[in-house]
Amino acid sequence: MKKRISLLICLCSTQIFAQNNNFEGLTKLFNQSTVNGSARMQGIGGNHTAIGAELSNCIGNPAGLGQYTRSQIVLTPGFDIIESESDFLQKNSSSNKNNFNIANLGIVFSSKRDYKDEWRGTWALGYNRLESFHKNIKFSGLNDTYNNNILDHFVETVNQGIDKNKSIDANINSFNDDLFDFPDLYSRKSAHFWSLLVSPNIENGVLGVLKSERSNTTNQDFSYFSEGKSSQFSISYGGSKNEKLYLGFTLGIPNISYTSKIIYKEKYIENTAVSDMSETKDYNATASGLNLTVGAIYKPSEKIRFGASLHSGSIMSIEETISSSITNNIDPNKNGIPVLDEAIFERLKQNMSQKGFKYKLVNDQYFITKVPKNFNKAAINEFTYCTPYKANFGMAFFFGKKGFISGDVEYTNFGNTSFETDNSEENEDLAYELEDATQFNKEYFTSILNYKVGAEYKFGDIITRAGFNYQEEPFTDKAKISRAITSYSLGLGYRNDDFFIDIAGIHTNGKDFYRPYTLNKDQTPMATINQKKYRAVATIGVFF
Repeated sequence: MKKRISLLICLCSTQIFAQNNNFEGLTKLFNQSTVNGSARMQGIGGNHTAIGAELSNCIGNPAGLGQYTRSQIVLTPGFDIIESESDFLQKNSSSNKNNFNIANLGIVFSSKRDYKDEWRGTWALGYNRLESFHKNIKFSGLNDTYNNNILDHFVETVNQGIDKNKSIDANINSFNDDLFDFPDLYSRKSAHFWSLLVSPNIENGVLGVLKSERSNTTNQDFSYFSEGKSSQFSISYGGSKNEKLYLGFTLGIPNISYTSKIIYKEKYIENTAVSDMSETKDYNATASGLNLTVGAIYKPSEKIRFGASLHSGSIMSIEETISSSITNNIDPNKNGIPVLDEAIFERLKQNMSQKGFKYKLVNDQYFITKVPKNFNKAAINEFTYCTPYKANFGMAFFFGKKGFISGDVEYTNFGNTSFETDNSEENEDLAYELEDATQFNKEYFTSILNYKVGAEYKFGDIITRAGFNYQEEPFTDKAKISRAITSYSLGLGYRNDDFFIDIAGIHTNGKDFYRPYTLNKDQTPMATINQKKYRAVATIGVFF
């Protein structure tokens, strides 16, 4: 699985980027969410544990639905501008992406508050967009470090994949057999080998590969594009008997759709054979599942409220599709890629010719002059993904009917994220790798506390709002740069007896770092990425 979902993991931490291990991106990408809900809730920083009468209570504290006194229909469209600024090899780059979406939609059916001593309640059907995965991140730079480009990574991948328990002949036959499937190849090792960006060689009786291009000065270029969202359909209920204690629950149906593309290019300055290369990775994932939320709000007086909610982890069924391709462009002004071991080449060249590889003989030395594009055959995997539970605690102080100040603390532990498969007997490798990923999460991620504060105040029919949201970084190893996410929000609202309109603007900022490739012994170039999101949302509600 580490190889199979490596793409997703190259992606977003704190909705920005992950790095190093193949599973951390999946854990972060689908677990974290920034400020969401209606414009009112986003305007106060997304804290709704102690605040009620909101459709957003479906994804927060469903007990708050018990504070409704009128039924309503709600719609919240939103617009996001996502800006990325990257620093890589002392070169700055920037890019952006825009997205229109529906942040919140639903209907509320409330019973009338005629008698305080009778139990009354509210049902709600709601859709909430939890997070947007729309991103466009680019960076590039000149790397002149000795033996430090992606070809060195390819060398390590292939050398580690050569079976040391097999003879040289058996390993060569294995690579030769892979050619029958070319250009569709079944393993990353084979794809890297048959890109011929590495060349087979026998030294001291040991089979290995060396780089096909020896130039150490490299222009490196990275692009990442993604689209998609995580969202939830909710069936919720909240009620109260005495207007003191409110109880509620939500049956949630979370959904995920995610598509990404990574394009990595290298151009070799003062090259000896290869002018440039590119590797493209495509990833697609869809998921759906179930979760349960229960909550309570206690109102000891009209001035203060306490709230608490417990969100069970979601159990989600994920289907992912992963594919990649590698292009090797040989410099037409050079002889080509020199064959290092003629004996190996003699055993491979017949199949190579049939698959479109071209070569020539110059002064008794073979050179490869053309390498067709190869593809890592698309892999389709199905597995179960279990997210950790979340516990929320909140408090709100009210100034009569003029407004309030509220705050939430949320606890969760990303290390409790787990992966499972029902087909462990049919696919033992997948089952083993999923188990390894679950263990990795326990070691790499830790528990965190997220903080949300907000305020609302009325000036006649106009309502003003402000909020702040802080999410801790969920890693056990703290980096030199903080990977926490901060959000600031402002909002306005208008209400009368028939309808209401709320608007909010939210600014979210987070930093992370990313390495396009890794090497066992050496540090590789690292990009520092600062991603900013500007969001505008408007909620329109009609009472009935």
